[in-house]
Amino acid sequence: NIDLELVSVDDATSGSPDWFRLDMTDFHSPGVIGKTESFRVTVDKNKSLKKRSGKISIIRKSDGKEMGSVSVAQDGSFASVEVSAASFNFAAQSKGQSKTLVVTSNVPVSIGSISGDSDWLEVSPSSVTHDDATVSTEKSFTLSVKSDNTGDQEREASFNVSWTDENDKLQTKEITVVQMPKDRIFTVNPSSLLFENVGGEKSFTIT
Repeated sequence: NIDLELVSVDDATSGSPDWFRLDMTDFHSPGVIGKTESFRVTVDKNKSLKKRSGKISIIRKSDGKEMGSVSVAQDGSFASVEVSAASFNFAAQSKGQSKTLVVTSNVPVSIGSISGDSDWLEVSPSSVTHDDATVSTEKSFTLSVKSDNTGDQEREASFNVSWTDENDKLQTKEITVVQMPKDRIFTVNPSSLLFENVGGEKSFTIT
């Protein structure tokens, strides 16, 4: 039975919220009899991982006293990241060749520095942004071989796919990349020798 004003506040900024709103902010009473009024709260989609909250203060217009309040809260999303493969293999002679790592996520992801024998491998891009945590999308990273492996041993490099989860903790998944050693060649020609009974000499070749 009194005139009221409704004021919305975002807990994070202590200012007017940009993610929820009221359809009306004034309550006009006819006097002693009083009346009942409904107010509609509209909340936008939360595109982040963070939970957000606010308050609607119900203020008496005559003196500015808070008569009551309504809390408004909205959940965030959970971080989700999946990789298409945890390891890749390249042949010894694969200079200039590439393979694609697909990361499906609802958060931005980054590629860490390459460790191990890393001179022969390149990964691009270094990061991919993501603006809506309610939707997962595929992000493609290209693994490129910069040189052939001319040694007798395979060479291995690794890097991390990293992201920040809903608790602000850094999470990673390691990707291992192997390049095989140079091909070993071994042939014998001819593979059989037939001698006459009188004996003699014949040759064979090993490559």
